[in-house]
Amino acid sequence: MTMNFEMISKLEEKFPWVQSNGEGYVFRDDVGEALKTIGFDVPGYQLRDLMERFGDNDKVTVTQLNELYADLMEEKGSHVQQWQKGIVRVDEASYQVQGIAGHGADQVVHTIRIAEEVAFSSWINDELGSDPDLKHLLPVEQDNGDLYKKVQDGLIMCKLINIAHPDTIEEGDINKKNLNTYSKLENLNLALKSCSKIGCNVVNIDADDISKGKPHLVLGIIWQIIRLGLFRHINMDETHGMSFLKSDELDDDDSDAVAAVDEKRQLSPEQIVIRWVNYHLANAKIDIKMKNFTSDITDSTIYTHLIKQIAPREAGVTLAPLNEEGNIKRATLMLNEAAKIDCRAFVTPEDVAEGNYKLNLAFIANLFGKYPALPQANTEDAEEIVENKIVEEPIEEMKTLVVAESPLVTTDDFKHRLVYFLFIMVGVLINHLVITLKRVI
Repeated sequence: MTMNFEMISKLEEKFPWVQSNGEGYVFRDDVGEALKTIGFDVPGYQLRDLMERFGDNDKVTVTQLNELYADLMEEKGSHVQQWQKGIVRVDEASYQVQGIAGHGADQVVHTIRIAEEVAFSSWINDELGSDPDLKHLLPVEQDNGDLYKKVQDGLIMCKLINIAHPDTIEEGDINKKNLNTYSKLENLNLALKSCSKIGCNVVNIDADDISKGKPHLVLGIIWQIIRLGLFRHINMDETHGMSFLKSDELDDDDSDAVAAVDEKRQLSPEQIVIRWVNYHLANAKIDIKMKNFTSDITDSTIYTHLIKQIAPREAGVTLAPLNEEGNIKRATLMLNEAAKIDCRAFVTPEDVAEGNYKLNLAFIANLFGKYPALPQANTEDAEEIVENKIVEEPIEEMKTLVVAESPLVTTDDFKHRLVYFLFIMVGVLINHLVITLKRVI
């Protein structure tokens, strides 16, 4: 594989001794930057090894640079084949991939959950299926590593980021047509920078990792993007009716309401979601409380009651799954009920029955986002209480201060003080007139 015209043009723009016809050279010290320009950010140790073939020459011709490019492309392909050959099936739910060791590093084995591949692929298809820029990539198949192939040009990554956090990436900044290695890596670098901007942890992940389709890194970054999107509006300030989510039964006096509001401002999205579930379970008169996203939901009882509580009446959601024996069968029926309100995403019956933390968290967060079903009429009550407290408490303190520091004044005392004050003022006025007359004379 050789450099295309666009790559040579990029080199020509940056290095004055490179010509558009493929002739010319770059200085030895500039080879690393030249390779970066055409899509390969080569570590120093690897660059030194590559440069040994050219001896002590201080110049590298475009032809020689093309040889380096071809070798790096071949190496990239071999890396992908290497991790694919290192796949070891653990069981029906997961497989292991032998990590590609860095320079001098020990090899690491990563366990990949098939359920996450399926869930993330389905989410991508559902959220991006109508995007005309992705017609050639979608749908993402749920097996054969199709997810890792489809994200390699960066298009899906950029689009997912804008779903999670709208307008983070300008559409005009995304390379969409006639993509080559260079423009694909540009997209991936743009995606990773944007991920960092919206709060994802991208330490030790670079564009080359995604372009090679390293499963644990691809799944890790996609999960962070999805999670940020699901949790973006789950907070005290943006969700109406949050004042109704109590950790325990509180008295209805103002101080408790204020304390509850202040406490919820400090809660994580996961804690808020758990309180939300328990609020609806209490309204359903169910003597069950949810405490986690794993063991508490495996029998689908909580899910069945929750979906019935939040669903619009016209959706026709029922409690029929509770009559089914067996966790997987019950989960299957429960998910059929969830489908009635278009909230079937992220989990399979097996994921529910096995208590997959990550996917069940996403499932519940999606329910919260679409159907919070919190009271609307009095959503500002708690906030008003807080505001009134802020205004009223200083006023009360001022009143207390005035009463405490001001002695009791009788009517006679007031008259005497008024006469004394008027006497002083008359004296001041006379003094002012005398001074004025002296100036005139």
